[in-house]
Amino acid sequence: MFASNIGQLAFKGMKRLNRIQSIVFETAYNTNENMLICAPTGAGKTNIAMLTVLHEIRQHFQQGVIKKNEFKIVYVAPMKALAAEMTNYFSKRLEPLGIVVKELTGDMQLSKSEILRTQMLVTTPEKWDVVTRKSVGDVALSQIVKLLILDEVHLLHEDRGPVLESIVARTLRQVESTQSMIRILGLSATLPNYLDVATFLHVNPYIGLFYFDGRFRPVPLGQTFLGIKSANKMQQLNNMDEVCYESVLKQVKAGHQVMVFVHARNATVRTAMSLIERAKNCGQISCFLPPQGPEYGHAEKQVQKSRNKQVRELFPDGFSIHHAGMLRQDRNLVENLFSNGHIKVLVCTATLAWGVNLPAHAVIIKGTQIYAAKRGSFVDLGILDVMQIFGRAGRPQFDKFGEGIIITTHDKLSHYLTLLTQQNPIESQFLESLADNLNAEIALGTVTNVEEAVKWISYTYLYVRMRANPLVYGINHKAYQIDPTLRKHREQLVIEVGRKLDKAKMIRFEERTGYFSSTDLGHILHHVNIGLKVKQCVHQIPSVTMEASIQPITRTVLRVTLSIYPDFTWNDQHIGSNHQSPPNILQNAARIVRALFEIALRKRWPAMTYRLLNLSKVIDKRLWGWASPLRQFSVLPPHILSRLEEKNLTVDKLKDMRKDEIAPGGVENSYGKINILLQTYISRGEMDSFSLISDSAYVAQVHGTVGEPWWIWVEDPTNDHIYHSEYFLTLKKQVISKEAQLLVFTIPIFEPLPSQYYIRAVSDRWLGAEAVCIINFQHLILPERHPPHTGDVTPDMKSIAKADLIVTTPEKWDGVSRSWQNRSYVQQVTILIIDEIHLLVLKVNNAGISDGHTWKMENIIGTVRDSNLKLTLAFGIGMHHAGLHERDRKTVEELFVNCKVQVLIATSTLAWGVNFPAHLVIIKGTEYYDGKTRRYVDFPITDVLQMMGRAGRPQFDDQGKAVILVHDIKKDFYKKFLYEPFPVESSLLGVLSDHLNAEIAGGTITSKQDALDYITWTYFFRRLIMNPSYYNLGDVSHDSVNKFLSHLIEKSLIELELSYCIEIGEDNRSIEPLTYGRIASYYYLKHQTVKMFKDRLKPECSTEELLSILSDAEEYTDLPVRHNEDHMNSELAKCLPMEPNPHSFDSPHTKAHLLLQAHLSRAMLPCPDYDTDTKTVLDQALRVCQAMLDVAANQGWLVTALNITNLVQMVIQGRWLKDSSLLTVPNIEHHHLHLFRKWKPIIKGPHARCRTSIECLPELIHACGGKDHVFSSMVENELHAAKTKQAWNFLSRLPVINVGISVKGSWDDLVEGHNELSVSTLTADKRDDNKWIKLHADQEYVLEVSLQRVHFGFHKGKQESCAVTPRFPKSKDEGWFLILGEVDKRELIALKRVGYVRNQHVASLSFYTPEIPGRYIYTLYFMSDCYLGLDQQYDIYLNVTRANISTQVDTEVSDALTELAVK
Repeated sequence: MFASNIGQLAFKGMKRLNRIQSIVFETAYNTNENMLICAPTGAGKTNIAMLTVLHEIRQHFQQGVIKKNEFKIVYVAPMKALAAEMTNYFSKRLEPLGIVVKELTGDMQLSKSEILRTQMLVTTPEKWDVVTRKSVGDVALSQIVKLLILDEVHLLHEDRGPVLESIVARTLRQVESTQSMIRILGLSATLPNYLDVATFLHVNPYIGLFYFDGRFRPVPLGQTFLGIKSANKMQQLNNMDEVCYESVLKQVKAGHQVMVFVHARNATVRTAMSLIERAKNCGQISCFLPPQGPEYGHAEKQVQKSRNKQVRELFPDGFSIHHAGMLRQDRNLVENLFSNGHIKVLVCTATLAWGVNLPAHAVIIKGTQIYAAKRGSFVDLGILDVMQIFGRAGRPQFDKFGEGIIITTHDKLSHYLTLLTQQNPIESQFLESLADNLNAEIALGTVTNVEEAVKWISYTYLYVRMRANPLVYGINHKAYQIDPTLRKHREQLVIEVGRKLDKAKMIRFEERTGYFSSTDLGHILHHVNIGLKVKQCVHQIPSVTMEASIQPITRTVLRVTLSIYPDFTWNDQHIGSNHQSPPNILQNAARIVRALFEIALRKRWPAMTYRLLNLSKVIDKRLWGWASPLRQFSVLPPHILSRLEEKNLTVDKLKDMRKDEIAPGGVENSYGKINILLQTYISRGEMDSFSLISDSAYVAQVHGTVGEPWWIWVEDPTNDHIYHSEYFLTLKKQVISKEAQLLVFTIPIFEPLPSQYYIRAVSDRWLGAEAVCIINFQHLILPERHPPHTGDVTPDMKSIAKADLIVTTPEKWDGVSRSWQNRSYVQQVTILIIDEIHLLVLKVNNAGISDGHTWKMENIIGTVRDSNLKLTLAFGIGMHHAGLHERDRKTVEELFVNCKVQVLIATSTLAWGVNFPAHLVIIKGTEYYDGKTRRYVDFPITDVLQMMGRAGRPQFDDQGKAVILVHDIKKDFYKKFLYEPFPVESSLLGVLSDHLNAEIAGGTITSKQDALDYITWTYFFRRLIMNPSYYNLGDVSHDSVNKFLSHLIEKSLIELELSYCIEIGEDNRSIEPLTYGRIASYYYLKHQTVKMFKDRLKPECSTEELLSILSDAEEYTDLPVRHNEDHMNSELAKCLPMEPNPHSFDSPHTKAHLLLQAHLSRAMLPCPDYDTDTKTVLDQALRVCQAMLDVAANQGWLVTALNITNLVQMVIQGRWLKDSSLLTVPNIEHHHLHLFRKWKPIIKGPHARCRTSIECLPELIHACGGKDHVFSSMVENELHAAKTKQAWNFLSRLPVINVGISVKGSWDDLVEGHNELSVSTLTADKRDDNKWIKLHADQEYVLEVSLQRVHFGFHKGKQESCAVTPRFPKSKDEGWFLILGEVDKRELIALKRVGYVRNQHVASLSFYTPEIPGRYIYTLYFMSDCYLGLDQQYDIYLNVTRANISTQVDTEVSDALTELAVK
């Protein structure tokens, strides 16, 4: 039902659609057709967009839930102001559906995570162009866009048209290449060549094209054209003001409101003041005053609160202003005042026409000359702007008609008259930016050659118009007749542009083959959106800035920036212009400097990189480099900042100074603010060794919600060279917790050793936020060099003769051994080992394969489970990763080995797990996302070598090929270590504490000296001596090494002591193991885990609390949290019963907790990787739970121990304890339980009418009596035969154990030789004295439990000790726990583990009776360690009395007792 109500929820309050909306409803709301709507302004096109949005939402509505992560909707608005209005509009309308709408513009930045959590993005053409440029291939965004709405698509004719063409062409190519569905909706004003635009948008003209002319306008429009004649400029402006005033006055006298549109922000105030002055001079100001009333008084109070001085001054005379430079709250205030009639005349800029739907009876365009910032000169107001402004004339609810008036110069009168009455077709402007857009596509990799570029042009509006109007684009009629598709012309365009880009070094264009390849420079300029025109000026900068100071750099950048504006003149003393300064000079300068910074970084110039990064921040913050960094925050008054600058106080100096040192000079009262700024806002880094810690507080309003971006590089000051650089984020959590961020990178060190290197960390955003760490190499000890082991090595004969082991190739040994009579070392060979000897028979095997097998790929694909694998196998491409089902992996392996799939795409694990060589191996990237550090890190070099090792098939290839795609900055590192021996260093230090604990628990280490001796036998010690600098050892003298090792031992032992694992003796030398240490060693747990048990386990932990403790075990710290899995964890948590900390979804422990919950709830996991991760979690869970049980038993906590046992059962069977145990039977779900409750056994005789309701497994086992047909009769109506068989197979193998109990010990009143009393296992009444067993106080007794397996003949064949655990990934032997406890005191008395009970088994538990005589009830729990619902418990009634003295003295427990070991 909800699906049918979706539209009503979004259109709440609307009774009916208008004419236009009704006409397009069927296509918009019920089809996926691309659409183009051409209609006058105010005709309700936004509601048509809403209909298509609702249609898309309905596509993803399943089972009462909107699948929000399956789609994205993008609304492209022409201006930021309109984007803000549309965001507000759609947010309010879609809020009842839970759809999140966000603005994504230059003013409103969103992080990747925010974009992923958003279903609808409202953006501008330029912003969406940048986003799609950077995210092509990112499944999380560009590939799940399902609806693209282009508002005001008639802007194709304007300067911004090429951007629209670019994003449409990119979208259409994506649809075609990926075979995905992206619906496009174009909204436009009325245009003459709407068919061309429809063709461009791939709209079916018979279904999706709708054209509505001026007759459909909500309010008819009257148009007036006024031309001004004048001799000079001043007279012209004066006449224009006069005509404007007369037009305004006429409308106001008629009782109408008026909007006057001007074309500069400062012109709004100037025009408003001019109109007021004329009104006052003519005595007509009363005509403009609004009616006085109670509402006016309230409005007056609101205006007085405004921060805008002009708004406050103009309001009393009935005037106001509106432009984009005003605060949003002031703009909203003016809009409300005008809507309510409190303002008669509103002077505004064109942004009001585009951004806000605020109509007036009359609109006046005062002047048609508008300043074009990009051109640096005045141009005519575009016809589309005129139409948009006229669209605001007429209020549908009040006016019968609207009036639009243009006041222009006399020479422009006919121009606008023609345009508005006889519209010309809109043409493409794409040719002007063809080079920049082609460079962008080449940088993205979507265009790689001339052929693809020619095809790419065919998706543009340029191509449509070239065919419709070839003469405008320089194509003569004859050429068009010969080549109607214009293929040759497009090809020539591409070649010419390719040459230009090649000359500019933005691409490499090989004309002979027609192939393009992007250069670093092209990538950088595409990334920062700098075009070819700017690039041609940029090339001069690096040559002059290598050694330049900041002033000449700034001067050169400014010269390049101004070169974009032809109306500007430049010399070193003066910048001149005939007009005002372009507002986007700073934006262009910022982008140019960013490009220069990246170029300098790629060229590895440290000084220039640092200067340019600072200069880009200087431009962004609009601060000089010498200004105080505190000016970045509007907290301190200017005179205080000036005094700080006079003292030249940097951030570092200020942080190190005392209050009295800063205070002199009149800043005493501001010291608190200064201190807060330094501690809170200025984010610096402190580096210790190779870790970085932020020492600032984290304020979301300042630092954002994600983190602070930094650049870090290693520079050699002597050679002026950067050896390594990277960009990284310090995350909010890391700053708050002061967590060190470890950065690992490799840098070259040359001989003779350099004096020092600098590691420099510089904030990407904040001036003054940086840190430098100096690495001194004076005391560096390098390990000795070894010759390479790879390649063709031919040692001299002496070396071979001395060698004990010779490793060679068959060909080499064949050549050497042929002259064995003359070579003594060949004669001395005593053993010859031949690896890969199966090469002898390869030809036979290959022949057998080709002759003996006929493969039918269709049949094989039919058996594959994974849908993606099915798709790729059809094209001869296989996939292999741990998330695939084992059978699918085996299938892929067989197909690849037998050459039935030519390409295998696999994860790095394949290189280790299976030996599948190939002629060509491509390693696509050498980084992976490390959830622990929340960043991408490098694969170990050993992994890369292992992957490379799969290149080359010995039976087929003479050589193998490996291609490694790696980040450019790391290329030198891989080139070095792939061809030279890679040093293998020890990793013992990271786990030294745990290894010492194991040796201490085992008795090998009993003192600190033993620990020191132990270390000397490790590989770590050997490498410590060989490569001391790697382990931060200063020198290898005996004393230094001893001191270093002693410190390591001391640190590790203190860690173990704090974790309750060991106790250091009073002599500070001896070491004693403690229970927690033994538990950690026995179960192979980290010492932090048992410490956590000690701190968090308590006497009565619930299973939910225990599940949380289990998840927080240190063993789960390395559970991978891959990129964007925090969002998947957040979505998964919504489906699970236990809610985790909402701020910890990127934590591996939270993920482990969610996976365990999902396992118990049998919830659907979001991706195959989670299946693999679940297996990892479950694999660790049992030993962690067993350790928890030992901790609880050691403390004597009965409730916690019982719940841990239940937790073990839950984990193995994959069900919650609260669930019916019947649900552990395969294929039995909640909706099947009624079958067992209503089942009536067929019984003859007096009990025929008895009915037994089956509620648990023991009752079901008893009811079936070992007969499968009985079980089948219960479920046959809802389970088919195969599923019934699976369920019975589980049920028939469940253990049924009979329990017998007796107590052994000594009594003073028993006959000699009789020392055993039997305990009844039947339910007893406490008042029955015969049930109470008499025992003596404070004596040791043994509880003997006899266990006998009952065989119903359920399961035929040999008994197996393995339990039936379909939900657990590993085989598990059946086992049991015997727990003796006293329920009243919640005390655990004894615990014993029992293995598989094959036929009969006797287990013994030793216990002491209480010291105080009395009656006690002990309970024996017999609990499975595999199955839910099979537990048994028996009460043992003990009457404890005092024994006589002789019995106490002479009592001896039998020999059997001495052999007992209570676990």
